[in-house]
Amino acid sequence: MNCSYVTPYEDWTFQGVDNGYAYISVDTVSKDTTFDPFFYVSTPDACWIGLGSESFDCAFPPSKGLCPSLALPTQTGETYTVSVRPAALCDGATGDYEILVDTDGDPALKQVAGGERTPYLGNVSAEGDTTITLK
Repeated sequence: MNCSYVTPYEDWTFQGVDNGYAYISVDTVSKDTTFDPFFYVSTPDACWIGLGSESFDCAFPPSKGLCPSLALPTQTGETYTVSVRPAALCDGATGDYEILVDTDGDPALKQVAGGERTPYLGNVSAEGDTTITLK
């Protein structure tokens, strides 16, 4: 079995709203595709500004680890990127998850396509004030 460690990832962007907090979490959504997720958050002018790791029991627990969350202070109009990654995921595997970005306003959460990312996750849903389902 050949496993890659922290190589594949998916990026999501959102806009900061009213100088408050964005409450970000990632949870597993399937017993068959569970994995140990974590994420980091960056801005266009910084390498990273936050890390979500090992915060709560996953809906579908992996054999090791917890699901991540983070309360991130935000600035109005700033763009933030959340990079969701597995602690370890074997080549060819799929990990299904839900990302939640909760703010006082609409965070306009969008998945970033292209670039150097290696897509590995499927049936992703994202929630802000509304739910966006990507297929």
